[in-house]
Amino acid sequence: MNGSRKGSKLSGMSIKQLPSAADYREKRFKQAVQRSSERRHALITARRNSPPPTPEQTLGMPQKTWATFSAKSATEHRRDVMGLPAPVNRPSPELSNFLYDKGGPALQHQVKYGPGAGISSSDQAKLDSHYGAKTKPRLTQYSSNREHYVRAANEAGRPLTHQEFEISKGREPGVTSINHVIASGTGQNLLNRMTLQFNEGVAGFGASMSRKDGAGVLKGIAQQAAAVGRMTGIGRAIQSEEAPQGPLARAVSSDPGGSGGATRDAHLVKRDTMMKNVLTAFQGSSPDKRFDSYKGYLKSTFDSFGNLRLGHGTGNGRVSTGLDVSLTSSMTPTARGGRLYQANLTFGMPSMETAQKVTGTGGNYRPGIFTTTTTGLKLTSSTEK
Repeated sequence: MNGSRKGSKLSGMSIKQLPSAADYREKRFKQAVQRSSERRHALITARRNSPPPTPEQTLGMPQKTWATFSAKSATEHRRDVMGLPAPVNRPSPELSNFLYDKGGPALQHQVKYGPGAGISSSDQAKLDSHYGAKTKPRLTQYSSNREHYVRAANEAGRPLTHQEFEISKGREPGVTSINHVIASGTGQNLLNRMTLQFNEGVAGFGASMSRKDGAGVLKGIAQQAAAVGRMTGIGRAIQSEEAPQGPLARAVSSDPGGSGGATRDAHLVKRDTMMKNVLTAFQGSSPDKRFDSYKGYLKSTFDSFGNLRLGHGTGNGRVSTGLDVSLTSSMTPTARGGRLYQANLTFGMPSMETAQKVTGTGGNYRPGIFTTTTTGLKLTSSTEK
C-alpha cells in the first residue's frame, strides 16, 4: 500500500520540474568562474599589500637592475590579468630600419586613411542609422593635458620620450603633439567594419533560422563572434599597457557599468567595461546607447594612455595613420611598440596592411602598416630619452 502511494505520488510529478543537464553544467561553470575570480583577486591583493623586498629577496641585484626586473614583471602581470597570452619572442624583421622623423626626408608611401576607408556609401548609411550619429568623422577623446603623459609613463614604468622629459622638467619641449602608436583612425575604421560584420551576422542568422535546413546559421554566429573577438582582443592588448591602479588612471577613468568598483582590481574593471561597451555598441537597445558605448570603447582603448605618448608634432603628422612605433634611445622599437605592433597584426584588417593607393569604395585612401621614405626607412615620431 505504502509503496503504491509513493509510486503514484512520483508519477504525478512533471519531469520538466527537474533541473536539466544543461542547468547543472551552467551552475558548475558559474561556480568555477567565481572560484577562479576569487583566487585571482586574493593573489592580486596579497601582491599589492606585500612589503618592499628585502636584499635577500632581490637576490643581491643592484637597485637599477631590480627596478628593470620588477618593471618587466609588472608588465607581464598586467597582460595576465587582461587575459592576454605571454609574449612570444620571435624575430620580427619588419621592426627595423626606423627614422625618428622631424620633417624633411621625401616619402615613398604615406599611410593615410580615416574611419570610413573601404566602406561603401550604402554601408556608411547603415552605420549612421545603427548609431544614430555620423561615424565617418574621426573622434578625438584623449586628454589634452601634457603632464598626464609624463605621469602615465612613470606609472607604467616606461622611460620618458624627449618631449615628456622636457615637460617633466618644466621646460617647453618645442614642436610636440600627443601621438598614438596605433592610429585612432585605424581603430575607428576597425570598429566601423566590425559593426557592419556583426549586423550582417545577425541578419544572416535570422534568415537561416527561418529555413528548414538551417543553412548559414553557423556562418551568422561566426561573423558575430569574430567581430566581438577582434575588438575585445585588440582592446585588451592596448589596456594591458596601462597601469590603471595608479592615481592618474583612477582620476581620469570611471566604472559606468558598475563592475565592482574599488573592491576589484582596476585592470579587471576596465577590461570588463570595455567588453561591455563592445557588446552594447553592437546590440544595444537604442542608437543613443550604442553610440555612447562606441565612444566609450574608443576612449578606453585607442585614445587611452596605453596607446599614447608625447612625440614630435611634425613627425606625427607625416606618419599619419601609419603604425607609429615608439623607439628606445638606441633607435630600436620599445617593448610596448613591439607588443602593439603584434596586436595590430593579430587583430587588424588584413586588407589594410598592403601599402597602396586605393580609389573607389569609401573614397581615395592609402593603407599600409608603415609610412616609409624613398630610402625605405620607416617613420616614427618619438624616441625615449
